Amino acid sequence: MVDPMIQLGVLRCRDLDRSHRFYEALGLRLEVERHEDGPIHYSCENRGVVLELYPWSGVDSAGVRIGLGVPSLEKAEDGLRALGVAVIRSGAASLFVRDPDGHGVVLQQAFHRTEP
Repeated sequence: MVDPMIQLGVLRCRDLDRSHRFYEALGLRLEVERHEDGPIHYSCENRGVVLELYPWSGVDSAGVRIGLGVPSLEKAEDGLRALGVAVIRSGAASLFVRDPDGHGVVLQQAFHRTEP
């Protein structure tokens, strides 16, 4: 049996700079990248998973949804509201928003265990 591990997520964005600001408001630190003669895009690695924001390719990807664990839902919500992002749904330990391209983003309170 193969035990796969998710390593990469790519989102296509109509306005890279606007999407960059959105994801940085959530605490991700995206860097500008370009592979050989490919398009300029943003990328970050977080706990072994790479998230890349690429220019829009003309194909609708609004049905895509990603989930992020954040240390503080309150701070994440404040950062998003400062960008004019509306919270669509909120629960005791989660928020649902849409990024600038309509991708669903679920934010969940991440509790980090400390070792004894």
